[in-house]
Formats: sequence, C-alpha cells, structure tokens
Amino acid sequence: HAGTRWSRVVLAAIAAYLHRLTGTRDIVLGLAVTAREGDTELATPGMASNVLPLRLSVRPDTGPDHLVRQAQVATRDLLAHQRYRGEDLRRELDWPQGGRRFFGPVVNIMAFGTELRFAGHATTRHNLSTGPVEDLAVNVYDRADRHGIRVDLDAGPAHYTDAELTAHHRRFVRYLGQFAAAATGPGTPVG
Repeated sequence: HAGTRWSRVVLAAIAAYLHRLTGTRDIVLGLAVTAREGDTELATPGMASNVLPLRLSVRPDTGPDHLVRQAQVATRDLLAHQRYRGEDLRRELDWPQGGRRFFGPVVNIMAFGTELRFAGHATTRHNLSTGPVEDLAVNVYDRADRHGIRVDLDAGPAHYTDAELTAHHRRFVRYLGQFAAAATGPGTPVG
C-alpha cells in the first residue's frame, strides 16, 4: 500500500487472518511497543517495552486497503500512548476477570538496522526468545538483509500442538503474501 509502513500491512493481515479463522469482527491484538519516544530514549540501553491493545474492526466485506488504512490510524493512535503501562490499564479496567485475556495474540514487529559488524567482520544474529507466551505470539523480523521479512509463531504448549502451530505458520505466510498483493487496491474482501 503506497506510503504505508510494511508493519501496518502485516498488522492488517494478522487481523484479517484471525477474522477468517474465527469470524470475529472485533480483533484486539497485543502490540509490543518500545515505550521510547525520543532519540535519547531510543539510544539509552535498558528495558522499557510495553504491550498495549490494538483494536481493529474487520467485517467479511472489508477490503484489504481499508484494513491497512485502519491499522495505520489505530497504530498511530496507540503509539501516542505507548508509555501508558499495560498493567495500569488492566488495573484501571479491573480486567481481565474470569480468566479472560486482555487481548488476543501478541504481535512483535522488529526492524533491525543495517548489518552488525565487529572490527569489519560480519555477524549472524539469532533471536533466542521474545519472552513468555501466554497464548500465541507472532514475531515478525526485518533484518535489513534484502531477504524480506521473517515470520515466527510462538505458542503456549497448552493451547497449540507443534503440528497446529506449523500449519498456522504455513497458512499465515501464504495469506500474508496474498494480502500484501491485494492491499494496493480494494482487492478481494478479507472474508
């Protein structure tokens, strides 16, 4: 979608995929954010990440381009509040109750800079973990290596078998490619 960050297309595709699987029209993703707003904060070592709810509305007749624009606006609005701790939001809403989770799958989009080198020597980076997973985590990496993005799924073993997770990964990666191609125009409705 022209003028759109690739991460917004991925978020819209995840919401559309979940809608297709469940029929749910109100998709709430947990979006991992840096909780760092300025250059100084971004350059300061330390953990300041946060996970906040990103709500997208998906109907069967929603076009991919509309969903991408919705993801753009919703993400922009959410990032304006990225320092508001998810724990505080849960406490203020007195939620979750009765075992309900605060949001659906957690999405962590990680864009890495240029190749990391030490004394002129190339390196290979490997992410070992993005943290504990309650239900499902969608980790999307852009390593700036001209090989495109990488999508990994992590899941709580109580919720998914290895075979189920592998099948979801295969279907989602295929769906993401189709969605991204269709997002340049109204395309086929997501339903």
